[in-house]
Amino acid sequence: DSFEPRPDLAECFNKFANNQNIKFHNKAVGINNGNVLFYLSETTNFGSSVIKEKDGVMKTPILVESICFDDFINKNFSTDDYIVVKLDIEGGEYELIPYLLLKNTFKFIDKLYIELHHGKVGKKIKESQSLIESILNRKNNKTEVIDNQSWLFRQYFPNHETNDFCNDTVNQSLNG
Repeated sequence: DSFEPRPDLAECFNKFANNQNIKFHNKAVGINNGNVLFYLSETTNFGSSVIKEKDGVMKTPILVESICFDDFINKNFSTDDYIVVKLDIEGGEYELIPYLLLKNTFKFIDKLYIELHHGKVGKKIKESQSLIESILNRKNNKTEVIDNQSWLFRQYFPNHETNDFCNDTVNQSLNG
């Protein structure tokens, strides 16, 4: 399953419509089901976000549908499934990860490819480090965390895998 809240990017996923391995959802990922304010990027160099204060977003939001990621995982998967998540939600991870920890959602997730956006949303590097530590230090942790911003893990978690972009995982999903 793939989630992208930007309405203008939804058509990019049409080429996968006949691929049984991919289901596209034109929705944001968060902690609630419903609608959220979504701030489109001013240029293609910045990601759009649910964070109003994020660098490079327009000040006038649009309304997009959002899903509660914990509900989605619990309703569609079992802990026996092999689940890979690529999480790049432009600042929303600072709300989502603590919620997923609280709900014990990580018991489902085998691999988490993550990009953290502390500098773009007014957070400190320590907050990014703390998010990763909170996942890795869970009791009975099975989640392998892989950073899409290799510098963060090389500096703070030198014994963990990094990946500039999860091409292998994406290609595997596309090719079955």
